[in-house]
Amino acid sequence: EEHYQRAQKIQEALEPGGLPMANTYINLGGLAFDRGNLRDAEMWARKGLAIYEALPGQELTLAWAYNNLGNTALRRGDRDAGMAALLRALEIYERQAPGSLYVAGTCANLGDLAQRQGNLDQAETWFKQALEIREANAPAHVETAFSYINLANLYHARKDVAGARIWLDKAVAKG
Repeated sequence: EEHYQRAQKIQEALEPGGLPMANTYINLGGLAFDRGNLRDAEMWARKGLAIYEALPGQELTLAWAYNNLGNTALRRGDRDAGMAALLRALEIYERQAPGSLYVAGTCANLGDLAQRQGNLDQAETWFKQALEIREANAPAHVETAFSYINLANLYHARKDVAGARIWLDKAVAKG
């Protein structure tokens, strides 16, 4: 974190509205998030977003920043803000990188949110969309196994033990 803060001071002096500054803000937000400092995580994410929005050609990094902001809002318990940010990220990813692992990750985050809200049918839709993309792009990747685990947890929440077992078996097979 100390190195990012030094970089921040240098970049603010040299190019305050540039891409390196936005990236540093996002990285500082990620560190704050990992440490549980959600107020700072959101502040840094918003600073990075403001720069990305002003720079042409930064759509994917803009979506990444919205995804970070959405996850921060969710961790704070603000589901509405989390949903709005994640849907904005998904909109950008689907336009810029349709069918990509970026889309899959955001769908998985939306599935997690829907499940937390008790909307299990919507969660299943999001989780299966994420799985479909992951199986097509990275079938042996750990994120594909996480998609199976997400679905197993969903079926468990529905009290469907047999369904949960099927998804867990698939996750273990990816092992």
